Amino acid sequence: MAPNSSPSLADPALAVLAAVLDDLEDSRKANANRLRQLTRAETDSDGEQRGFGLTEDHPAVAAVAALVDELAKLEHQAVLALQRAMRAHPLGPWVRAQKGLGEKQAARLLAAIRDPYWNDAEDRPRRGPAELWQYAGHGDPARSKRRRGEHVQYSPAAKTRAYLIAKACMKLLRKPCATDPDSSVATHVEGCVCSPYRLVYDRRKAATEGRTHAAPCVRCGPSGKPAEAGSAWSAGHRNADALRVTAKAVLRDLWLEARRIHLETTQPTMLATAPISDSSAGSSFPDGHTSAGAHSCCAVGDTCTSGSGGHPRSGARPRGAAAAGGQDGGG
Repeated sequence: MAPNSSPSLADPALAVLAAVLDDLEDSRKANANRLRQLTRAETDSDGEQRGFGLTEDHPAVAAVAALVDELAKLEHQAVLALQRAMRAHPLGPWVRAQKGLGEKQAARLLAAIRDPYWNDAEDRPRRGPAELWQYAGHGDPARSKRRRGEHVQYSPAAKTRAYLIAKACMKLLRKPCATDPDSSVATHVEGCVCSPYRLVYDRRKAATEGRTHAAPCVRCGPSGKPAEAGSAWSAGHRNADALRVTAKAVLRDLWLEARRIHLETTQPTMLATAPISDSSAGSSFPDGHTSAGAHSCCAVGDTCTSGSGGHPRSGARPRGAAAAGGQDGGG
């Protein structure tokens, strides 16, 4: 175990700036909706007219529009301040080098998970990426559901941020690579400039082609009528599963980089000899792309059959994981 003598990667300034941006963004969206209702004159599908139908030159409309514009300017300033803080963070250079992450979303993710490598609740390093996955809502699905009257065992904010980053990475498909309309999976050419996490997404999606449900699935069936066991995964199910695996790849690589920084700061000689709990780091796809957290033979969350040690399964409960709520529970 590496001692906690190195500077923590949990930056309070990053957390505060991310919270300020959240507040301004929420306020701008809420007031933009109010402005829309003031001017809306259309009739809803049930025949009711819920808008007020005011013109743009109405004093109230002009006043709210001016406020929305000011909020948008303040939001932009908050984004710039957050991005500057991200660049100054020890993980800033790594974030900038990753296609698809983006400084704003990466900063908001770090604000939610604090130090990716450190378990604050137990004052020790996380034992591996699986602990971070669980805290970010991408570990055991049974422990990552909200139930009335029960304390959540993950950070909903971290789960949301990891999902949004995975979605942004999925969109980074660059020509000449293109999506096959029949399979909805992209074909990547040698030397493509897509995000490596887009390759993780496509590899996982291709792996679930034709997969069937082992149990009734509420995701694939209409409300109140889950898809039956033995039925095929829907396109939406496969997409959500691939995004989950992509998010886990991002979180795993973030844990590895945070671990590297901690070990370099505390005990530089340990870096070459300290074990990595997930042996798939740094492997490559057959076409030369960095796998960004997945073997070329499988995806993060699957059990690897290559004989190289295997991944922690997505449903495996990390040892020592603590319940996580609004603060870092580490598990």
